[in-house]
Amino acid sequence: MSVAVGLLEAAGGASRGSRIVNLIGGAATFGHGKVIDENLQNKIRSHMDIQKERDNTKFLKAATKFFQELALRAQKAGIVMDLFVSALDQVGVLEMKAVFEQTGGFYVMTDSYGNPVFKESFRKFFEVAEEDGELKMGFLGELKLLASKEVKIQGAIGQVTAIKDKTAAAHMIADTEVGAGQTNKWYLGGLDRNKTIAFYLDIVNQVVSPQHIKVHLQFQTTYQHSNGTRRLRVTTCQRLMTPGENYRELAYGFDQETAAILTSRQAITNLQG
Repeated sequence: MSVAVGLLEAAGGASRGSRIVNLIGGAATFGHGKVIDENLQNKIRSHMDIQKERDNTKFLKAATKFFQELALRAQKAGIVMDLFVSALDQVGVLEMKAVFEQTGGFYVMTDSYGNPVFKESFRKFFEVAEEDGELKMGFLGELKLLASKEVKIQGAIGQVTAIKDKTAAAHMIADTEVGAGQTNKWYLGGLDRNKTIAFYLDIVNQVVSPQHIKVHLQFQTTYQHSNGTRRLRVTTCQRLMTPGENYRELAYGFDQETAAILTSRQAITNLQG
């Protein structure tokens, strides 16, 4: 992976998107990113081993740091890194997860490259649009969120990295951080039509007047299309705030499935942190 990133860095691809598709069939046993040595008597670390800090976790911290630094290099060079794993045992995804989480890449794991799940995923990965024959993927994605004064931005959870923007208006940033926060701008890297990101907002004034208040949000997404052109997509939405005692309107506008997903994402992020 490091060699591939180095080659694309030398090619000067920071201004144009690129991606590295990694086909992995086993755990790394050599180099800075190794997760287990070549001695077959040693087993790759398990969750319990990590909790109890056993001897077979001695490569964990160093390997995780290596892949985190590799992910930062890939970000700066505009590289998306994908992992397609075929193995019956662990391959060290815990250590490697930064390379696809921070660059917007795909992660698919199956027991064999002959598995229909892998074949279908790999085929869809290179799917092209019928209208122009271009790949259905974007690169160098960035997203900026603007909010009206009624709410503040707590953060985002997903394949995003916070971009500390000094020009961001202080009134839009909440004191409480959720996920990648303290900003209203994020680096996405790779983009496709199925990417989902959870955004968390905080209500500035909990005491809402009897009159409905309109809250406006604007999502500005910039990315490089697979044909090389730069594109900007602006999505503006409006939502109504209602008094807390108005249960009928609250129930009418409440999406329990979305609430469950957002709460789960936040809980998992808190546990990982």
